[in-house]
Amino acid sequence: MLQYITNSQHASVIAMDTHARTTTVRGISLATGEIKTKRFNDCPTPEDIAFWIQKKLPAPHYAAYESGCTGFYLSRV
Repeated sequence: MLQYITNSQHASVIAMDTHARTTTVRGISLATGEIKTKRFNDCPTPEDIAFWIQKKLPAPHYAAYESGCTGFYLSRV
């Protein structure tokens, strides 16, 4: 994945920290250097998280998450 990120100046890199009831998402736009952060409470759906990412950060999106027991659900939807 690193080769795609470094070859694209117009991408966003996103990290997610997932817990049983919350997910914190932080992304950086490689084009502008702007950082956006959102903490979702009350068990957010993958659709909620994807909508926020698409609304707040420019595509293409490269995301990684903490692959704990709640993180696996995000990767399957």
